[in-house]
Amino acid sequence: MKASFKKRLGAYIIDSLILTILLSIISIILPTSSNIINLEKEWDTHIDSYLNHEISTKQVITNYANIAHDIDKEQVGLSIVNGFFILIYFVIYPFLNDGQTLGKKLLKIKIQKDDGQLSLNDLIIRNFIVNGLLTLLISLALIYILPSMPYFITISILNFVQFILVIISGFMVIYRSDKKGIQDILTHTTVVEI
Repeated sequence: MKASFKKRLGAYIIDSLILTILLSIISIILPTSSNIINLEKEWDTHIDSYLNHEISTKQVITNYANIAHDIDKEQVGLSIVNGFFILIYFVIYPFLNDGQTLGKKLLKIKIQKDDGQLSLNDLIIRNFIVNGLLTLLISLALIYILPSMPYFITISILNFVQFILVIISGFMVIYRSDKKGIQDILTHTTVVEI
């Protein structure tokens, strides 16, 4: 039987909490760059200037793009760790564990291939859609290539598209008779109850 949206969402929330806790522990262990602290203080100063009508909306957006770009550069290591954990938890672990993450195991559901064996490629493509793995990889590739404003615009668009894909996929799981989202259709997989 195909897994319900509630079970899929529940498993995803459990998995996201587990991953968030792991990444929070790692971010606590990794030292925070003094540059990030200074950039955050600089951003606060720009916001104060904007609220006091000392700078225009255009200036605050430009300043934000510059600061966000610099912060993303400072956090490349953390982004790489984030991508690594997404790969381990949402790709490698389910590949080795019959299509289940811990959340799926707790809710007794799993990902299965419609015809054949679930592959690493299937799981990677699913995570491009569901967990923003492709957006993360593109942002890591562009951080040193694009200047701050084009980077900011590109990443903002990618994040918006990622958000829309997740929303559309969720509605597809709710309303389609086969309970398949975009990631399921692209990879010819189904999430089933066990």
